[in-house]
Amino acid sequence: LDIDGVENVIHYHLPPDRVTYVHRNGRTARWDGHGSAYLLVGPQERVPEFADKDCHTFHLPQRVPAPAKPLWATIYIGKGKKDKISRGDVAG
Repeated sequence: LDIDGVENVIHYHLPPDRVTYVHRNGRTARWDGHGSAYLLVGPQERVPEFADKDCHTFHLPQRVPAPAKPLWATIYIGKGKKDKISRGDVAG
């Protein structure tokens, strides 16, 4: 793939070797571009030795708060004029 403007590469599966790692990260450097590469590492995994040693470590929270309940809901009524349903039947 040759995609312009890639600024971030996220490895959600660890690359198997250095060549794959460098190749994937190179997507951020097309045409003198700059970007960042991220490795998502699970508790049972280790950062590969071929990964940059001066990388930053971020710890994600174990629990993420539930999103707020929406103020509105969207309903779908698969009926219409042919079925003798009008706006007043739904909206009151």
